[in-house]
Amino acid sequence: VALGSGPPPPPPLAKKPRVDVEDWPELRSRDELEGPDPEKAAAPAPAPSDPPKPKAKEPTFMPVGLLNATPEQLLAQKQALAQFNASLKVSKSSKALKNTSVDAKFQEILKLVRQAQPIAAIDVVHSMVGMEKQLPLKQYSTVVSSVSCRMDPQEAVKLFITMEERDVVFFPDEACKPHYSMYSKWIAMDLIADGDACIQRALYVPAPILEAGGHCVTNLRAERSKCGTELDLKGNIPYSANFQKGDWLFITCHDIGAQVGSIDGTVEAEVVGAPALGKGVSIKIIGRTEQEANMLVDRWVRVDKAGNRVTYSRQVDALRLACNLGPEMQWLKTAVYDTKQNLDQFGDPAMEKQAATQLRQNGQSSALLSQLNDSQQRAVTASVVRRMTVIQGPPGTGKTYTASMLIQLLVLSGHTPILATADSNIAVDNLLGALAHTS
Repeated sequence: VALGSGPPPPPPLAKKPRVDVEDWPELRSRDELEGPDPEKAAAPAPAPSDPPKPKAKEPTFMPVGLLNATPEQLLAQKQALAQFNASLKVSKSSKALKNTSVDAKFQEILKLVRQAQPIAAIDVVHSMVGMEKQLPLKQYSTVVSSVSCRMDPQEAVKLFITMEERDVVFFPDEACKPHYSMYSKWIAMDLIADGDACIQRALYVPAPILEAGGHCVTNLRAERSKCGTELDLKGNIPYSANFQKGDWLFITCHDIGAQVGSIDGTVEAEVVGAPALGKGVSIKIIGRTEQEANMLVDRWVRVDKAGNRVTYSRQVDALRLACNLGPEMQWLKTAVYDTKQNLDQFGDPAMEKQAATQLRQNGQSSALLSQLNDSQQRAVTASVVRRMTVIQGPPGTGKTYTASMLIQLLVLSGHTPILATADSNIAVDNLLGALAHTS
């Protein structure tokens, strides 16, 4: 404003107070808890002489970019936003809870989670208590991986805790349940924090700067696509955007004054195709019906990149697969899930001492060991014998160097092929460089 560059940034989104509806049932309407009162429904209408009490006046709606608009323009924009919100409003009718099928409950929970409504999803979970069939871990993992980036993190954690404590999820091995429970909540909170950072960036950083950095694209027109909830966003997309298949996006109708990240004015979408450069992008609206997605057709929308959904989904899949290890991987299950197990018990001191003696008697392996200090030698000899070994140490203690020596010893012992993997490309490159230097 001081530079005369335009209106000030919009205020941050007002978060609704978190209320435990289960602990405070009086906060819910009687119609929602027990259904409509038959006596009240049968009561005669009030006489014309008794005028109804006037409702409280709604706050004036001031959309972004229309601070200097006329009252008629503001009224038109307010009506348009109200109509759009009504089209996306999810019915919380208890009729959906009458279906006793576990698959139907799963679909209802999945829909609410994608729409950032964990409290409503908890109501569905409570209705599943006592059902003969439990929710398979694969379906529960789908719920966890479908968490909305706009969801309140504490409410998301409460949903997961409720599903686990109410015993509506079937874990193939009870030993893996604490491990899955702990890490699934951590990565979900990380995804939500990433999405919230994207929303705050969109609210406080001017759009031209974000467009230059490839974080958002404005003034795209939504058009119908092939089928379902897929839409084509047409318009000029700069090279910096670099949309890729699988990217997660916030789609906001800025032509009706909606703010990025708002529950009613923003929907989440996934990139399903990127046509020729600058021609547009194809998306799939997540958590909405085809009819709701069509409400975006012929509207001008703004697109903001959301959190890294691909990495998040892979982490959830890894947790699920780790819970389904076969009997041949019992040693790994014990190491990962048994919190009372001491990892040192996996080693056989006598066998490790014999292996160290054999390595020193061999000329090639002895030459490799001579390049390591005492602690590195103990780590390498243990790794040659043990099924799994965890080596840790502060930076500069030679972990990468030790790993390169271990790989060479395994090759000399005939244990090939060898797969070296890491959580980043640079870590693998460093190990490769160490092998090239020492081999």
